[in-house]
Amino acid sequence: MPPVFLLAVGRKRIMVARKEGTVLSKVDIMADTLHRWQTLWESTPKAAWTRTLIPDLSKWWHHGPRQITFHMAQILTGHGCFQQYLWSRNRAHSPACLLCPAEADDAEHTLFICMFWSGERRELEQSLGRTLRPEDVSSILCGPALADLPDDPHTKRRIILAANRRKQLFAQMVKDIMGRKEELERERQHNKINAIL
Repeated sequence: MPPVFLLAVGRKRIMVARKEGTVLSKVDIMADTLHRWQTLWESTPKAAWTRTLIPDLSKWWHHGPRQITFHMAQILTGHGCFQQYLWSRNRAHSPACLLCPAEADDAEHTLFICMFWSGERRELEQSLGRTLRPEDVSSILCGPALADLPDDPHTKRRIILAANRRKQLFAQMVKDIMGRKEELERERQHNKINAIL
């Protein structure tokens, strides 16, 4: 959802246009709002990881998923059971991955690099025909642009079905990895408490 202040700017433009006797379409207002949001998105130092995964807000707005699961939100924001995130909030002793020798366990490491999760990535990577990369997330979750699809209905259907399958595989992979990471974190915290007692 675009920032509230940008939505307010759009509503104000509609009211001003009405007073002046002109009409602005909601489509034009939303296009302008998305353009302003994109400009803001590209200029902020915040949310760098999310911006890596979702570089084009208009594509995300028009074609992205309408609902995001809890685990998907953790991956998209980098806020979750990642040792680096927990360490930054004084909830872990180190930012290092507990499952491999990596010095930092963040969303990128977990989803794309850590060998511990290679089994969870396998089916999606086979579908892609290559290693999964952060740049793939937007196209996986948004699917192909309809304008880019071929005219042949059979080929178009095959491409759309493959894209939907990849989206399902990605969602399942995220659910499996993040669910298991949460279990491992609960075990770690339980063991820590037992060691104190």
